[in-house]
Formats: sequence, structure tokens, C-alpha cells
Amino acid sequence: MGSPARAAAAGRACGALHDALAEVASPPGLRDAPGAEGGERRLLHLDLHPFNVLVDDGGEPTGVIDWANAAAGDPELDRARTWSILTLDPAARELGDDPGWATLAGHWLAAGRLHDLSAAARLWACGFMLTDLAPRHASADLAHIRDALRLAEAGSSGRRQG
Repeated sequence: MGSPARAAAAGRACGALHDALAEVASPPGLRDAPGAEGGERRLLHLDLHPFNVLVDDGGEPTGVIDWANAAAGDPELDRARTWSILTLDPAARELGDDPGWATLAGHWLAAGRLHDLSAAARLWACGFMLTDLAPRHASADLAHIRDALRLAEAGSSGRRQG
């Protein structure tokens, strides 16, 4: 990622992408986000992470690639999906000790307000991630996602979420 300052700038700019994307109406005919049919119809990327955002030397986004998962729905779901990728995806967890990754992800999470998600959005994102990763990972490698899912279930049923 280069310098800590560049990683922080890129993280903040990428986090701000969520607000910009939330303003984009869904194109007619775009499918609803899986498991979240009906309701608000904004354009969702559903795979927004550092490897799908092109940035310039100053850390400013210049493009977003890989729109294969695009769907329509509540923008909080896109934010929740990114939260799950940055914090729960096994590949991201392997990068957790890398200072550049940690800086980028931390600033992205803060700028995108990804720690402020509703329990329902976290529940949806954990379920989405489990479905997405199950064909490629052993069940034991996804136990931490099932734990996060249980926490989100507890939070969405009115109990305190950890």
C-alpha cells in the first residue's frame, strides 16, 4: 500500500464512496439484493473492497471495477457487505497484521461509518458472506463469521450486541 499517509487517504476516500453510491438510483430492471427484496432501490456494488477500487497516487478513487454482484436495495446493505469483507473475509483477516492494510481498512471503516451498522444489516451481510464463501472454504474456516452472525441475531432481536 505504500506510505501510511497514502493508505489513510485511500481508506478515507474509499469510505466516502459509500455516500456517493447511496445517491445513485438503481437502473430499471436490476435485480434486488439477494435476501433483501423490496424497499429502497439504490445501486449497490456488493463487492466494494480495496481490490475493486482504483485509486491514483494521492489515494483518490478513479474507478470501481467488478460490478458482477451489482443489485438494487438499501445502501446500508452495501456498507454492511464492505464491513464484512474488511473485517470477516478470511483473505482480509490474513492481511490484518500488515500495517498498510490495517491503516487502509481502519480509515475505510471509519469514513464509511461501517461500525455504525444496524444489527439487521450485519445479520444480512454475515449471511451473504457465508453463502458466498461456503463453496470455497472449509466450514471450520468460517466459524468466526457464524459467531458474528449470532451476535447480529442477538442484536436484531433486541438483546445487546457485543
